Amino acid sequence: MKIINLKLVNIIVLLSLLFTSCILDKDKAIKKLKQIYIINSEDSKTISFTSKYIKKFPNEIELYFYRGLANMNTKNYLKALDDFNKCLIINSNSNMGYKGLAQLYYKKYIYNKDDKHAILSIDYFRKAIQLTKIQKEKSAIMAEYAKVLILQEKYKEALRLLNKSKTICDIGDIYTIIGFNYRFQNDMINAKKYWLEAINKTNYYSQYKKALAYFSLSRNAFKNESNYKDALKYINKAISIYPKNENYINNRKQILEVYEE
Repeated sequence: MKIINLKLVNIIVLLSLLFTSCILDKDKAIKKLKQIYIINSEDSKTISFTSKYIKKFPNEIELYFYRGLANMNTKNYLKALDDFNKCLIINSNSNMGYKGLAQLYYKKYIYNKDDKHAILSIDYFRKAIQLTKIQKEKSAIMAEYAKVLILQEKYKEALRLLNKSKTICDIGDIYTIIGFNYRFQNDMINAKKYWLEAINKTNYYSQYKKALAYFSLSRNAFKNESNYKDALKYINKAISIYPKNENYINNRKQILEVYEE
Protein backbone atom coordinates (compact mmCIF):
# COMPACT_ATOMS: atom_id res chain seq x y z
CA MET A 1 0.00 0.00 0.00
CA LYS A 2 2.86 2.39 0.88
CA ILE A 3 4.54 1.65 -2.47
CA ILE A 4 1.30 2.37 -4.35
CA ASN A 5 0.79 5.62 -2.41
CA LEU A 6 4.38 6.65 -3.12
CA LYS A 7 3.87 6.06 -6.84
CA LEU A 8 0.66 8.08 -6.73
CA VAL A 9 2.44 10.94 -4.98
CA ASN A 10 5.21 10.87 -7.59
CA ILE A 11 2.66 10.99 -10.42
CA ILE A 12 0.86 13.93 -8.79
CA VAL A 13 4.15 15.79 -8.28
CA LEU A 14 5.17 15.13 -11.90
CA LEU A 15 1.82 16.36 -13.24
CA SER A 16 2.07 19.45 -11.03
CA LEU A 17 5.54 20.21 -12.37
CA LEU A 18 4.37 19.75 -15.95
CA PHE A 19 1.38 22.04 -15.34
CA THR A 20 3.59 24.71 -13.74
CA SER A 21 6.09 24.44 -16.59
CA CYS A 22 3.27 24.85 -19.12
CA ILE A 23 2.00 28.01 -17.37
CA LEU A 24 5.51 29.49 -17.22
CA ASP A 25 6.07 28.66 -20.89
CA LYS A 26 2.79 30.36 -21.82
CA ASP A 27 3.58 33.43 -19.69
CA LYS A 28 7.00 33.74 -21.30
CA ALA A 29 5.42 33.48 -24.75
CA ILE A 30 2.91 36.26 -23.99
CA LYS A 31 5.66 38.48 -22.56
CA LYS A 32 7.79 37.93 -25.65
CA LEU A 33 4.78 38.57 -27.89
CA LYS A 34 4.13 41.96 -26.27
CA GLN A 35 7.79 42.83 -26.79
CA ILE A 36 7.48 41.99 -30.51
CA TYR A 37 4.14 43.74 -31.13
CA ILE A 38 3.78 46.59 -28.64
CA ILE A 39 7.40 47.66 -28.23
CA ASN A 40 8.96 46.70 -31.57
CA SER A 41 5.81 47.02 -33.73
CA GLU A 42 6.77 44.06 -35.93
CA ASP A 43 3.61 42.76 -37.61
CA SER A 44 5.05 39.94 -39.73
CA LYS A 45 7.05 38.62 -36.78
CA THR A 46 3.94 38.85 -34.58
CA ILE A 47 1.98 36.72 -37.06
CA SER A 48 4.64 34.00 -37.29
CA PHE A 49 5.23 34.00 -33.52
CA THR A 50 1.54 33.74 -32.56
CA SER A 51 0.85 31.11 -35.23
CA LYS A 52 3.62 28.96 -33.74
CA TYR A 53 2.32 29.23 -30.17
CA ILE A 54 -1.36 28.86 -31.09
CA LYS A 55 -0.50 25.27 -32.03
CA LYS A 56 0.76 24.80 -28.47
CA PHE A 57 -1.89 26.89 -26.69
CA PRO A 58 -5.00 26.77 -28.96
CA ASN A 59 -7.28 28.39 -26.36
CA GLU A 60 -5.06 31.35 -25.42
CA ILE A 61 -7.09 34.43 -26.36
CA GLU A 62 -4.18 36.91 -26.30
CA LEU A 63 -2.41 35.01 -29.07
CA TYR A 64 -5.40 35.36 -31.41
CA PHE A 65 -5.94 38.99 -30.38
CA TYR A 66 -2.40 40.11 -31.21
CA ARG A 67 -2.32 38.06 -34.40
CA GLY A 68 -5.60 39.73 -35.34
CA LEU A 69 -4.09 43.18 -34.78
CA ALA A 70 -1.03 42.28 -36.86
CA ASN A 71 -3.24 40.88 -39.64
CA MET A 72 -5.32 44.05 -39.52
CA ASN A 73 -2.22 46.26 -39.76
CA THR A 74 -1.07 44.33 -42.83
CA LYS A 75 -4.56 44.65 -44.39
CA ASN A 76 -5.39 40.95 -44.03
CA TYR A 77 -8.86 41.91 -42.85
CA LEU A 78 -10.56 38.54 -43.26
CA LYS A 79 -7.83 36.82 -41.26
CA ALA A 80 -8.08 39.53 -38.61
CA LEU A 81 -11.85 39.02 -38.46
CA ASP A 82 -11.33 35.27 -37.97
CA ASP A 83 -8.84 35.88 -35.15
CA PHE A 84 -11.09 38.31 -33.25
CA ASN A 85 -14.10 36.03 -33.71
CA LYS A 86 -12.00 33.15 -32.39
CA CYS A 87 -11.44 35.16 -29.19
CA LEU A 88 -15.21 35.27 -28.75
CA ILE A 89 -15.64 31.59 -29.58
CA ILE A 90 -13.21 30.75 -26.76
CA ASN A 91 -14.90 33.23 -24.41
CA SER A 92 -18.08 35.04 -25.46
CA ASN A 93 -17.29 37.76 -22.88
CA SER A 94 -13.76 38.40 -24.11
CA ASN A 95 -13.11 42.15 -24.02
CA MET A 96 -10.16 41.51 -26.37
CA GLY A 97 -12.45 40.01 -28.99
CA TYR A 98 -14.79 43.01 -28.92
CA LYS A 99 -11.89 45.48 -28.79
CA GLY A 100 -10.31 43.82 -31.81
CA LEU A 101 -13.56 43.92 -33.81
CA ALA A 102 -14.06 47.58 -32.84
CA GLN A 103 -10.60 48.49 -34.10
CA LEU A 104 -11.07 46.46 -37.28
CA TYR A 105 -14.31 48.23 -38.23
CA TYR A 106 -12.81 51.59 -37.27
CA LYS A 107 -9.98 50.95 -39.71
CA LYS A 108 -12.48 49.91 -42.40
CA TYR A 109 -14.41 53.12 -41.75
CA ILE A 110 -11.24 55.16 -42.30
CA TYR A 111 -10.87 53.68 -45.78
CA ASN A 112 -14.44 53.54 -47.06
CA LYS A 113 -16.40 55.99 -44.85
CA ASP A 114 -19.23 53.45 -44.75
CA ASP A 115 -21.46 54.45 -41.83
CA LYS A 116 -22.38 50.84 -41.08
CA HIS A 117 -18.73 50.20 -40.20
CA ALA A 118 -18.73 53.20 -37.86
CA ILE A 119 -21.89 51.88 -36.16
CA LEU A 120 -20.35 48.41 -35.74
CA SER A 121 -17.13 49.91 -34.38
CA ILE A 122 -19.03 52.00 -31.82
CA ASP A 123 -21.16 49.01 -30.73
CA TYR A 124 -18.09 46.82 -30.25
CA PHE A 125 -16.16 49.57 -28.41
CA ARG A 126 -19.09 50.00 -25.99
CA LYS A 127 -19.19 46.25 -25.36
CA ALA A 128 -15.40 46.14 -24.80
CA ILE A 129 -15.61 49.03 -22.31
CA GLN A 130 -18.43 47.27 -20.46
CA LEU A 131 -16.40 44.06 -20.15
CA THR A 132 -13.04 45.64 -19.24
CA LYS A 133 -12.28 45.63 -15.52
CA ILE A 134 -8.77 47.10 -15.45
CA GLN A 135 -9.20 50.87 -15.30
CA LYS A 136 -6.10 51.75 -17.36
CA GLU A 137 -7.30 49.48 -20.16
CA LYS A 138 -10.86 50.85 -19.92
CA SER A 139 -9.52 54.39 -20.23
CA ALA A 140 -7.46 53.47 -23.31
CA ILE A 141 -10.44 51.80 -25.03
CA MET A 142 -12.61 54.86 -24.37
CA ALA A 143 -9.94 57.02 -26.01
CA GLU A 144 -9.86 54.71 -29.05
CA TYR A 145 -13.66 54.87 -29.22
CA ALA A 146 -13.41 58.68 -29.35
CA LYS A 147 -11.42 58.39 -32.59
CA VAL A 148 -14.53 57.07 -34.37
CA LEU A 149 -16.52 60.07 -33.12
CA ILE A 150 -13.79 62.43 -34.36
CA LEU A 151 -14.01 60.96 -37.86
CA GLN A 152 -17.78 61.44 -37.70
CA GLU A 153 -17.12 65.12 -36.79
CA LYS A 154 -18.77 64.65 -33.38
CA TYR A 155 -16.03 66.70 -31.75
CA LYS A 156 -17.85 67.77 -28.57
CA GLU A 157 -19.00 64.22 -27.86
CA ALA A 158 -15.47 62.94 -28.51
CA LEU A 159 -13.96 65.53 -26.15
CA ARG A 160 -16.44 64.64 -23.38
CA LEU A 161 -15.48 60.97 -23.74
CA LEU A 162 -11.75 61.78 -23.78
CA ASN A 163 -12.02 63.93 -20.66
CA LYS A 164 -13.94 61.15 -18.92
CA SER A 165 -11.24 58.71 -20.01
CA LYS A 166 -8.60 61.07 -18.60
CA THR A 167 -10.30 61.19 -15.19
CA ILE A 168 -10.21 57.38 -15.00
CA CYS A 169 -6.54 57.12 -15.90
CA ASP A 170 -4.34 60.06 -16.85
CA ILE A 171 -2.26 58.44 -19.60
CA GLY A 172 -0.39 60.05 -22.49
CA ASP A 173 -2.38 58.27 -25.19
CA ILE A 174 -5.43 60.41 -24.39
CA TYR A 175 -3.58 63.70 -24.85
CA THR A 176 -2.40 62.59 -28.29
CA ILE A 177 -5.99 61.87 -29.37
CA ILE A 178 -7.31 65.13 -27.86
CA GLY A 179 -4.71 66.85 -30.02
CA PHE A 180 -6.19 65.15 -33.08
CA ASN A 181 -9.68 66.20 -32.03
CA TYR A 182 -8.52 69.82 -32.27
CA ARG A 183 -6.48 69.25 -35.43
CA PHE A 184 -9.56 67.97 -37.26
CA GLN A 185 -11.23 71.27 -36.32
CA ASN A 186 -8.20 73.18 -37.70
CA ASP A 187 -7.38 74.45 -34.21
CA MET A 188 -3.62 73.92 -34.36
CA ILE A 189 -2.92 75.98 -31.23
CA ASN A 190 -4.81 73.55 -28.99
CA ALA A 191 -3.67 70.55 -31.04
CA LYS A 192 -0.02 71.48 -30.43
CA LYS A 193 -0.72 72.18 -26.76
CA TYR A 194 -2.04 68.65 -26.17
CA TRP A 195 0.66 66.96 -28.25
CA LEU A 196 3.27 68.75 -26.14
CA GLU A 197 1.49 67.53 -23.01
CA ALA A 198 1.42 64.03 -24.50
CA ILE A 199 5.19 63.82 -25.01
CA ASN A 200 5.79 64.96 -21.43
CA LYS A 201 3.73 62.10 -20.03
CA THR A 202 5.61 59.07 -18.70
CA ASN A 203 2.52 56.89 -18.27
CA TYR A 204 1.47 55.36 -21.60
CA TYR A 205 -0.72 52.43 -22.56
CA SER A 206 1.08 52.24 -25.91
CA GLN A 207 4.36 53.89 -26.94
CA TYR A 208 2.83 54.11 -30.42
CA LYS A 209 0.73 57.09 -29.26
CA LYS A 210 3.81 58.86 -27.89
CA ALA A 211 5.59 58.37 -31.22
CA LEU A 212 2.47 59.64 -32.97
CA ALA A 213 2.50 62.80 -30.83
CA TYR A 214 6.13 63.45 -31.80
CA PHE A 215 5.28 62.82 -35.46
CA SER A 216 2.30 65.20 -35.30
CA LEU A 217 4.44 67.92 -33.72
CA SER A 218 7.02 67.40 -36.45
CA ARG A 219 4.43 67.73 -39.24
CA ASN A 220 2.97 70.84 -37.62
CA ALA A 221 6.41 72.44 -37.25
CA PHE A 222 7.26 71.58 -40.87
CA LYS A 223 4.01 72.45 -42.64
CA ASN A 224 2.44 75.18 -40.51
CA GLU A 225 5.37 76.88 -38.80
CA SER A 226 8.26 76.32 -41.26
CA ASN A 227 10.28 75.48 -38.16
CA TYR A 228 12.54 72.85 -39.70
CA LYS A 229 14.79 72.54 -36.68
CA ASP A 230 11.90 71.50 -34.43
CA ALA A 231 10.43 69.37 -37.21
CA LEU A 232 13.65 67.38 -37.35
CA LYS A 233 13.96 67.19 -33.57
CA TYR A 234 10.48 65.75 -33.17
CA ILE A 235 10.70 63.28 -36.05
CA ASN A 236 14.00 61.99 -34.65
CA LYS A 237 12.20 61.34 -31.35
CA ALA A 238 9.45 59.43 -33.16
CA ILE A 239 12.03 57.34 -35.01
CA SER A 240 13.87 56.61 -31.76
CA ILE A 241 10.67 54.89 -30.55
CA TYR A 242 9.91 53.11 -33.85
CA PRO A 243 13.10 53.04 -35.93
CA LYS A 244 11.54 50.88 -38.68
CA ASN A 245 8.47 53.04 -39.30
CA GLU A 246 8.65 53.92 -43.01
CA ASN A 247 6.31 56.90 -42.66
CA TYR A 248 8.56 58.49 -40.03
CA ILE A 249 11.70 57.75 -42.04
CA ASN A 250 10.22 59.25 -45.22
CA ASN A 251 9.14 62.38 -43.37
CA ARG A 252 12.66 62.79 -42.01
CA LYS A 253 14.00 62.63 -45.56
CA GLN A 254 11.50 65.30 -46.60
CA ILE A 255 12.71 67.62 -43.83
CA LEU A 256 16.36 67.06 -44.72
CA GLU A 257 15.65 68.14 -48.29
CA VAL A 258 15.17 71.70 -47.01
CA TYR A 259 17.16 71.70 -43.78
CA GLU A 260 20.68 70.58 -42.86
CA GLU A 261 21.45 69.26 -39.39
